[in-house]
Amino acid sequence: MKKQLAALIGAAVMLQTALPLHANAAADLILNAESVTAACKAGETVRMPVRAAQNAGYAAGVIDAEWDSTALTLAGVTYDAKLAPENDPVQIEGESGTRRLAFGDYLAKQNYTGTGTFFVLEFTVNDGAKAGSY
Repeated sequence: MKKQLAALIGAAVMLQTALPLHANAAADLILNAESVTAACKAGETVRMPVRAAQNAGYAAGVIDAEWDSTALTLAGVTYDAKLAPENDPVQIEGESGTRRLAFGDYLAKQNYTGTGTFFVLEFTVNDGAKAGSY
C-alpha cells in the first residue's frame, strides 16, 4: 500500500481560517487553499491551488505562505494574470518554509474582482519525508 502524504500545508490552514490579508482596497477577499494528497515519494510533485471564494474587489495584496520545509520544498508559484497577477513575491528573511506572495497591481486603474484560482503553489516532496499531514 502506498503511503500518502496529505499536503495540507500551513498556508492552507491559515488561508482557511481567516488569514490576515493586506489589500489596498476596502474589500471582502476570501482565499481558500484546498487539501491535496500525494504519494510520499522523494521528488513527487504536489500542486496546491489557492482560490478566491469571494472577491468584492482589490488592487493589490499579500499573504504569507508557510509549510514544513523538512518535508516539502516550494518549487514554484503560478499566478493567474487576470485574477491575481504576480507582484514581486519574496522569501521571508531568515525563515525557510515561508514565502510572501504578492499579487495585484498597486497602480491598477480598477480593482480586480474575479473569483477562481488566484495561484497554484507547486511543491516537491523531500528525501526522508514521512507520511503525514503538512
